Amino acid sequence: MSTTTSQHRQQQHPAARLLSTSAIRAAGRTAALLREERPDAAVRDLQSLTRDELIERALAALALVDIERPLSELTAWTGRDVEHERVPAVVLEHAPWSTERLRRAHSAWARGVRTTEVRLGEREYQARRHAHRRAQQRAAHGQPVAS
Repeated sequence: MSTTTSQHRQQQHPAARLLSTSAIRAAGRTAALLREERPDAAVRDLQSLTRDELIERALAALALVDIERPLSELTAWTGRDVEHERVPAVVLEHAPWSTERLRRAHSAWARGVRTTEVRLGEREYQARRHAHRRAQQRAAHGQPVAS
């Protein structure tokens, strides 16, 4: 095995072992059917799968989603305005908040956007901001800073 391949395997995400190349390709084909306005063909494709194959295909499809993009961009191809639709908070509460995603949410909040995603992002932004401020104050007063 080459050094490059060995290094690449060491850097793989833990979930990568759950996803076969064939499942990733199949998820792409199913997505293409859906986007080509052939939802019936996509449904037939999924109905033919076993439970385990369906789970693998779903995980592969989810792995292909860029979680750093706002929902409005991810669903723009549908023609739906998801920024003004109610998204269950439980879906958004478990999404990871990168620094860039928090900045976008905070900027949107400042512009008056009040979607669920922006509200949750602003809440996380403020929580991190206050935690950082408390840590700075503790450090300034010689108190131990919790990690």
